[in-house]
Amino acid sequence: MVSAPEPAARERIVVTGGMGFIGLHTVRAVLDLGRSCVIVRHRALRQPQFIADESSERVLVKQLDVADRSTICDAAWARC
Repeated sequence: MVSAPEPAARERIVVTGGMGFIGLHTVRAVLDLGRSCVIVRHRALRQPQFIADESSERVLVKQLDVADRSTICDAAWARC
């Protein structure tokens, strides 16, 4: 069995629309896998309790424009 490569220490999964119904379930799954993520939202909404309970090292909630590639890349700490 081939194992998946270890993620980079600073790599985060970006979830656009992460405050919606499907996005929140995606974020929960990402966190359950032990990964970190950035939730990108278009407007301010109340954060669900499971996100508020997570360490700021694992979950970042950002209000960003998804059309601006550089801000998305900066938020994810990834090289694009």
